Amino acid sequence: FNGRAVRDFEFKGQSLKFNGIVDGKSIISAQTLALGDQAVFNNQVRYWVSGAKVNFDKALKNGSADFDASLKWNEDKWYFLGGISIFTLFWYIGVAILLILILQYVFGRQISIAAHGINNSVWKSLGAGLLFIIGIPVLVILAMVTIIGVPIGLIVGLNYLVIILIASIISSLVYGHWLAHRINVEITYKNLVLISMGVFIFIKLISITKGIGWLLNLIIISIAFGSILLHIRWKKSPVEDDGMPKPTMPVQV
Repeated sequence: FNGRAVRDFEFKGQSLKFNGIVDGKSIISAQTLALGDQAVFNNQVRYWVSGAKVNFDKALKNGSADFDASLKWNEDKWYFLGGISIFTLFWYIGVAILLILILQYVFGRQISIAAHGINNSVWKSLGAGLLFIIGIPVLVILAMVTIIGVPIGLIVGLNYLVIILIASIISSLVYGHWLAHRINVEITYKNLVLISMGVFIFIKLISITKGIGWLLNLIIISIAFGSILLHIRWKKSPVEDDGMPKPTMPVQV
């Protein structure tokens, strides 16, 4: 830590190298603690470190530095929590891969059509997607105002919730198809799934961007959803032999 904390400072972790300034009270729990030449504590310090006590005399300007055994953290517990986090991450990625596999297998042709439409109608797709994402909750609320509309509102609302929960996965498939054709890779089931998974991870990284991540994520998902709404032919075409709409960009499975 090399900055300045104008209020209280609290640290719990493996090791801390402190060379900053704290104006408020400090609570430190670490296996190892190293104080730099510029370290300054302007208020009371409560700390626990493994092994010998730390000499705060040079860094402490006001108050006192008290060793507090109750601050000791259980290393096994932290490893356990870390393991849970890793398990959750792998579980999340596994579910995403499974859904991408299923959606690509079932809706690959329709997704390809939506992906092709992005090139010529980005703004229309953005508008349609925003209308869907914002408009459906409004319609659900209006429907539930009346007793007759409650069942419809609940059904639509639950379906909408499911779609929003997997919105990043649906979007990654649309952009995965679009990217696959842009970079001219062989259009196969395996390649589309791999590219879509990479796009999914990229979208998730964008979504956690500080400050504007939520806005970028909303725009990305809106364009994908809007393209689906605008370009998928929901009715079978009477001029095609097998009754199935053919995408402009065929997909080999």
